[in-house]
Amino acid sequence: MRVSVDTQDPGYSPGLIGRGVKVFLDDIEQRRVVTADDELGLVVMYDVDEQGQVKMEGDEVVRITAHGAVKIEMPYA
Repeated sequence: MRVSVDTQDPGYSPGLIGRGVKVFLDDIEQRRVVTADDELGLVVMYDVDEQGQVKMEGDEVVRITAHGAVKIEMPYA
């Protein structure tokens, strides 16, 4: 399954935004997730600095991609 809040992503899921979807990477819950794909084992997230603030490059939010065992929990599951 693939879910995303990025309108340009094939997994864009507008009905899930703010609905309590949880994403885990290697059994650790992730925050600031943009896209998660449990089949590809990837999570795209907004990057943060040491103070927990989202990093910016100009007008763009910095994203990082992490790979591992991905689990997506739907609020109705």
